[in-house]
Amino acid sequence: MTKTMTLAVDVAAYCEVDLPYDTVMTESNLKAIARQVFSDYTYKGVSYSFDPDWSTEGALRIVSAKQGRDVVAEGVPVEPCHHDAGTEFVSWLNGSQSLEQAIEASEAMLNERDRGVIEAHRGTFKLPGAEAIEVDFECRKGATKEEKDLAFFSALADLGTVDYLCIGEIKRDYVVCVGGTPGEGWLTQPSDEQHPDTVIVTTDSDMVARFDTREQACERRDALAAAHPSREFRVATLDC
Repeated sequence: MTKTMTLAVDVAAYCEVDLPYDTVMTESNLKAIARQVFSDYTYKGVSYSFDPDWSTEGALRIVSAKQGRDVVAEGVPVEPCHHDAGTEFVSWLNGSQSLEQAIEASEAMLNERDRGVIEAHRGTFKLPGAEAIEVDFECRKGATKEEKDLAFFSALADLGTVDYLCIGEIKRDYVVCVGGTPGEGWLTQPSDEQHPDTVIVTTDSDMVARFDTREQACERRDALAAAHPSREFRVATLDC
């Protein structure tokens, strides 16, 4: 019986793009250029690539481990990473754990790296039509955005209380996307007359092939990737 394990690490990759002198340097235009480079790896006829900076390597994790066709482990962190603090913060926002649990888990992760000099910050929380709230907080010098978010909202929560009310349920199916980002569309099922590995793309959510579990979607993705090595497939979720 074949046994395999897929590992992953996070690493920053950089791409320097030469912009024409007449480029409109607005945020919306720069974002459009960035999306084109990221999806096509070309801009104005010039090819580009993202070069990894291995000095930023971290967050070793087990993506999946299989024994035959059975998945025995999936998404298992091996080494803590300070970026996980942002994940803990999000888990507090969606109500899956208390703020105290999120802070304790994040502090354990952040202690893995040198916190160095502590900086004082002042953050502003704004909602449309409401008065802005200013909050002072502290975090280490050189902190990431995720670390600042956690420290800021921790201080903000001290000013009041946060309650959660369930207003409904949303079921999400797993789907296979064809192409990179943003991609060509979603995979739909071939007809009985077509080969099972035929790739048919749709942008109609009613026509998309849906899977109940991620494992089923991954099996379909892997089969298509083997049959069409020149094309890109990825698994995503879609609301019912």
